[in-house]
Amino acid sequence: MTDLPALPLAYGAPVLRALMRSVPEDFQVDELPAFEASGEGEHLLLDIRKRGANTVAVARQLAQWAGVPEMGVSYAGQKDRHAVTTQRFSVHLPRRVAPDLALLESDEVHVLAWTWHNRKLQRGALAGNRFTLVLRGVQGERPAIGERLQAIASRGLPNWFGEQRFGREGGNVPAARAMFAGRRV
Repeated sequence: MTDLPALPLAYGAPVLRALMRSVPEDFQVDELPAFEASGEGEHLLLDIRKRGANTVAVARQLAQWAGVPEMGVSYAGQKDRHAVTTQRFSVHLPRRVAPDLALLESDEVHVLAWTWHNRKLQRGALAGNRFTLVLRGVQGERPAIGERLQAIASRGLPNWFGEQRFGREGGNVPAARAMFAGRRV
């Protein structure tokens, strides 16, 4: 990242070294829906498992599949491309006729479930995300690792790292500074 200072460590110095995210299956994110679908309406809700697929690209693929404009497809939040993720999309289909779901299936995209709802899916309309992270080649003292994991399990972790917060190569930071300085971005 550009000129971002090192962020504070929530639990002090690291107690282990490991490889993470060697393959997409090493990082799994499951979206937790915030509501139960009504089962009726003109918005098709699709629960999709993605592997190595970008949320925006899958939304574009859904629009093409359904023959609707891209703005007719929505999702609650973007998920990491370098992972296996499950997330919900909505597709506005006023005639309530869904194209053949088998046409969506690929190595990257699998439809887990579908139903109808009376409103489109809004950004942020999720209860949260469940994460599974596989660490490979772990090195460190087992008791110290166990203690650290206990602390994390009871107190959690700050959510402040990575491109999702600061943009690729820290690119969101200059834009934010310009905005706060009153310059048009």
